[in-house]
Amino acid sequence: MTRLYMTVGALLLSMPFYRLGWDMSVALYMAAGLTNDVLALNLCGALTFMVGAIAAPSLVGYLGGMRKTAMLGTLMMVPFLFVYWAFVTTAVVNIHVLNGYFWRGLLTGCVATMGHGILMSCAVGYLGRSYSFSNNGMTGRAIMNFSFVYPLGVLVYILMLCAYNTDLNAAVVGACCAVLSAVVWWRMEPCDSDAQDNAFSMWD
Repeated sequence: MTRLYMTVGALLLSMPFYRLGWDMSVALYMAAGLTNDVLALNLCGALTFMVGAIAAPSLVGYLGGMRKTAMLGTLMMVPFLFVYWAFVTTAVVNIHVLNGYFWRGLLTGCVATMGHGILMSCAVGYLGRSYSFSNNGMTGRAIMNFSFVYPLGVLVYILMLCAYNTDLNAAVVGACCAVLSAVVWWRMEPCDSDAQDNAFSMWD
């Protein structure tokens, strides 16, 4: 179960921090009056997530493995997390600063959401290949443990909100953890063989 726990750990090092940054950014946009259409922003995020998930199989073939592609998806979140950290720690915030951040945050946020789609597709594909879900008696246990990534992600989300109350520089923790998550994916064990790790097409 080592691969499963490492996959869950890698997701927890990136996903909650990206999600918190996106939610806080949307809240700031609304508070500043830059937009009042939350549905449009979240729809934009959902569409870019879907593009990333659809593109993941092709990227796996191009990059030569699910682990490398998952690492790429994780690294796509990093620019947004650093942009968000730079903004929340700005000493003086005025409408010009907010307007500048709106477009930087939106564009890098969409790239991060696309990376999230790539990451989740590769994580599920990696576990499916590793545990041969269709022929493995541990399928139920593996799926159950993998599902814990969501409640644990909410816990990390809440802990980061508490950290923000102490020091807004805590936002840089998310960016650094995302980089660490990419390293974890790079060091992750391959599937049963490198050939099997690479044999992931859009028809799987």
